[in-house]
Amino acid sequence: MQVEVTREVPANAGAVVLGATAGGVPEGCDPAVLAAMGFEGKVDQVAVLGPDDGNGNGNRTGGGAVRVVVGVGDLPADRVAHADEVASALRRAAAVGVRAARRHELVAMRLVDLADASRRPVAAAA
Repeated sequence: MQVEVTREVPANAGAVVLGATAGGVPEGCDPAVLAAMGFEGKVDQVAVLGPDDGNGNGNRTGGGAVRVVVGVGDLPADRVAHADEVASALRRAAAVGVRAARRHELVAMRLVDLADASRRPVAAAA
């Protein structure tokens, strides 16, 4: 398995790991679909969704990567001051996401988005 952390999902990615805070929904995922699956964004909670059709409505009709949504729980509001805690949560989510996507050869991750405007310190710690 090859793992790549990126802002853009490579065209050949089989899965993309997306993080979700408690009660949060990653961009491109339908909140109603996640709610119907019982997904609440709790730590280590996983929901696997089919590829997004590109319309942002969560439909699984298009090609592309399977979406693996991983819960990270509640992250601190001040993510710069708590960069170590946030980095630890993102590393844990990455590990959970890779396990859930293990059958895919290339897995992309979009977890740093959870670090908000304070991405640099958190990304460096991850």
